[in-house]
Formats: sequence, C-alpha cells, structure tokens
Amino acid sequence: MTDRVSKKVRSSIMSKIKSKNTKCEMALQEALISVGLKNFKRHFGVVGRPDFAFPKKKIAVFCDSDFWHGKKNVPKTNQVYWTEKFEHNKKRDMLVNKELKKTGWKIVRFSEMAILCHPNACAKRVKSIIKNTL
Repeated sequence: MTDRVSKKVRSSIMSKIKSKNTKCEMALQEALISVGLKNFKRHFGVVGRPDFAFPKKKIAVFCDSDFWHGKKNVPKTNQVYWTEKFEHNKKRDMLVNKELKKTGWKIVRFSEMAILCHPNACAKRVKSIIKNTL
C-alpha cells in the first residue's frame, strides 16, 4: 500500500514527532533525581544514544515508546508498512544492545507504560543496578 501523502508532507509530519524530552523521559528524569541519581548524561553519544547514561558505571537507560517499539496495536491503515517499521525498530534495539554489551555497557530498557505508571520503581531499579555495578 502506498502512502496517501507526498514524501515532503510525510517528512513534515514525522519531523514534528518528539524524540527528546518526551513525557516518559521527563517522568523518569524526575524519578531518578528523587532517588538521588543526578550524575546521568542525557542522550549520551554512544551507540543507540541512550536517553540516560551513567558513563562511569557504563549503564545505558532507554525509554522505549510503546508505539514506536511495537507494544501497541498496529495502525489499521498501511499495516504492512507499520509492521515492517516496528520489526525494524526491534531489530535495531537488539543490535544496539549487542554493540553496547560488547563494549562493557549494561542496558536497561523500560517501556513507556512502565515509566508512566511506576516512575519511582523504574528509578529504584536503575539505582539498584548502579549500586551493584563495580
């Protein structure tokens, strides 16, 4: 199925989708600070550009949007495109995890819903991982 709008219009639409400072990122940031974690870097320049990174401990934290990571239903229109897009995103996540692990990083991934429903639990999990990392 082909797109109903031109590439230029689709590009304009897609450019308006936030990739930084989303609700779930901001909720997790606030929770990390509330549990005493303030030494993180945002969108750190390693493979995958984690949403939060603790470079000294080599811990990368990702906030995975439920839509873009295929945890919600595939849109009814253009299902082939969206199914392929979500599968590509999942494969990219696995490759990013593999590359980071190769260089000694620990990876923590939270779904958007987990963060929005239980931000403090997510932050405490990160804190626990940091505490248990040499």
